[in-house]
Amino acid sequence: MLTLLLAALARLDVLDDLIAKSAEVRGFTAVFDVTSNVPEAVSKIRIEYGGPKAARVDRIVGDKLTSMWCVDGVFTMASNEGPQPMFGRADSRAVYAELEPIEREILAACASLPHRAEAHSSVGMRWSFDAKEQKANYVIDTEISESARSPFGWLETLAQKQAVAVEDGETLRFETDGAFRIVLSKSSGFLAEFHGQSPTGEMHVLRQSFELAVPPPERFVAAKSPEGARDISVELAKNLNRVAEVGLRRRCYAAMAGGDPAAWDDATKAKHSAALRPFLARSVVATMAPVMEDAAKKRDGIKERLAKLRESGKTPEEVEAVRLKEIGFLQDRLNGLEGRFLALAASNMPSGVDRLTHAQDLLALEKSVISAVFQERVRGPLLADFEQANPPVK
Repeated sequence: MLTLLLAALARLDVLDDLIAKSAEVRGFTAVFDVTSNVPEAVSKIRIEYGGPKAARVDRIVGDKLTSMWCVDGVFTMASNEGPQPMFGRADSRAVYAELEPIEREILAACASLPHRAEAHSSVGMRWSFDAKEQKANYVIDTEISESARSPFGWLETLAQKQAVAVEDGETLRFETDGAFRIVLSKSSGFLAEFHGQSPTGEMHVLRQSFELAVPPPERFVAAKSPEGARDISVELAKNLNRVAEVGLRRRCYAAMAGGDPAAWDDATKAKHSAALRPFLARSVVATMAPVMEDAAKKRDGIKERLAKLRESGKTPEEVEAVRLKEIGFLQDRLNGLEGRFLALAASNMPSGVDRLTHAQDLLALEKSVISAVFQERVRGPLLADFEQANPPVK
């Protein structure tokens, strides 16, 4: 049993070694052919990397082109796919400026919080299986990150999924999520093949060419917005915000979750809880803003519905039963949303923190803060607002 465990750990270390080795790469260009049978399509993906400050990904389907750039902390996207062109631009420096006051509060309470590293560009690759839709999904794009661990996003994702490598000649093979097969070069860690399979279809990404050289500078000059394009800058800024929040959370774990097993006392928990509260509150409130707006519309709609029931001759008891039923629907929805927040906190643990002594203790603390914030900033106000607009029927 011990031999098998040590062998598995050794194969996991392969990814750490490849990540460290790939961090030394200063430039490359790669082209992949992409096929899918649902919908039936053939496309190409061209990836270019020009060191830690520049990355570009082009997706080409016939005469349709979607391009993404990450250059000096600025994310740009231009696409002529779909009925209307799209264009967006977002600067990570603006996002980090918004988070700076919260980071200062955390640093004041926890002096060991590591400083944020300079933003780096990389090529991202993520995949997952949607059990509800029974669909295998993946994305290859440019990313801005707070570390220069690796420009090869598939290595980071494999590490997060704790995928185990199987050696096959000059390649390493992985399987994840019960739906994906990934093949890498054993020497470089570069992606050779990616396959996804589900009841709804199959996809295949096959490398056609790879050149280990820095592309010319003009390849990283982002396009300008075409006339009439839909502006998606807000959506891009939200993506950068998630990167910034993930990075800050990772640094919080590094500062708070290590140390002596006996050091997790009530005073420590209270200090960490107070430090994390503004950070977690910002995330909860921002995420729930559309839900709060939607709830206000539904509140007014229910008010009109109850009034019409009274006008139609329904008894107070009948109207009250409808009112209580609607409150129950609202409570069930809020319970489900809170549960999703707590589940995401657990499923999106920063990679590598499971080795820290108090990782699970800090996760439990995060969950308690999220629940408290959700009650004070979301559930409580929404229910009180509903009751005020729709008081009990007498």
